[in-house]
Amino acid sequence: MKKKFNTIIVGGGFGGLHCAISLNKHEQDVLLVDQNNYHLFIPLLYQVATAGLSSTQVATPIREIIQAHKNTSVIKGSLNNIYPDKNQIQVDGENYEFENLVLAIGDKPSYFGNNHWKENSMALKSLDDALRIRNQILKSYEKAEISDDINEIQRLLTFVIIGAGPTGVELAGSISEIANETLIKDFKNIDPSQTKIYLLEAAGDVLGFYTHETSQNALKDLDSLGIYTLTEKMVKDIQKGKVIYQSTEVEDPDNSKAEELIAENIFWAAGNEGHPIVEQLDCELTKNKKVKVADDLSLKNRNNIFVIGDAAYKEQDGKPLPGQAPVAIQQGKYVADVIIEKQLPEKRKPFRYTNKGSMATIGRKKAVGEIRGVKVKGTLAWLMWSFIHLFYLIQNRNRIFTFINWGFLYIWRESGARIIHESKHESKEDK
Repeated sequence: MKKKFNTIIVGGGFGGLHCAISLNKHEQDVLLVDQNNYHLFIPLLYQVATAGLSSTQVATPIREIIQAHKNTSVIKGSLNNIYPDKNQIQVDGENYEFENLVLAIGDKPSYFGNNHWKENSMALKSLDDALRIRNQILKSYEKAEISDDINEIQRLLTFVIIGAGPTGVELAGSISEIANETLIKDFKNIDPSQTKIYLLEAAGDVLGFYTHETSQNALKDLDSLGIYTLTEKMVKDIQKGKVIYQSTEVEDPDNSKAEELIAENIFWAAGNEGHPIVEQLDCELTKNKKVKVADDLSLKNRNNIFVIGDAAYKEQDGKPLPGQAPVAIQQGKYVADVIIEKQLPEKRKPFRYTNKGSMATIGRKKAVGEIRGVKVKGTLAWLMWSFIHLFYLIQNRNRIFTFINWGFLYIWRESGARIIHESKHESKEDK
């Protein structure tokens, strides 16, 4: 394979993929690099984690998506090093030269320096994470079914989700629904409706980037599903099977009384940070290792290296742009235009995100959203959320099968993805 390209894109997520698609049919030799061979539809990843969808419905092979793009080559590999002075990157030990580099490498969970929290909780950022969480949830009910210890059953059926952003809220709502509607018919010795779900949030509102009114609407939906939402609660420690937290409402939180939750299932959805490899760029980073990009999404000292999506930090109207798929998509298309037109840095029009609205689903016929200043909730919002997500799925095949799956879930409360599957390399302690 040749080693020099007009543009190298690292990351096959929303930003990187749409940048590659936009560069198609232009005189560009493009190399797209990703550690996986598939594009992952992250907004629906929580449904894989809660047995609502199968992995193939949210993951599409990258080569299949761009098979008609004659100018684009694909490598499945890991980015080892970046050499900005040489205009080169290293992928699995091989060096590749670029004229333009687009980094769409996403981010990873941040535990704020508490590395042992990672060992005692599960995050949801990848397909592997989703399948691990699905196994964990289903195994908890299986173990509870054969237990005669009431306290043990209660521990197994207790879920603690840390972080009440979209991932935390959607995960909490989905677990509640499968416990109360799907799994309740599957077990004879336990009552899955006795499941307890706690949603912890350090801030005062759930879905904090929405208005207070929308956050309150989401809170009402969470309450209606029996979810215990604890706001203004800061996690102090996560131990095996235990979350210790303190209230932030008091004047001196550090001296407030600590409380704890005992649970078999602890899920982390509270913070993210950039990939460590961005430190090789010799650029300005935020505290959580996001790259502070220029107005044209390039590095401030290198105008041929662009950073987009969750890896980038860019403010607009005094606020940082959210880590959402529409932002990454627009950024990918913008950078492609800059590259195609070969614009000099001083001639580049600053990137500006057009916010068409945000939505979050809490459960069946329960969702909230804000679209161009208009607040929506309930069944209307849920239908809008469903069709928008079907639209954003990459392939028509995925749209059809996801629609069918949702139909079964809606009408019959059934899911065909309730499979516990573990490879031979996974721990056997629970088998």
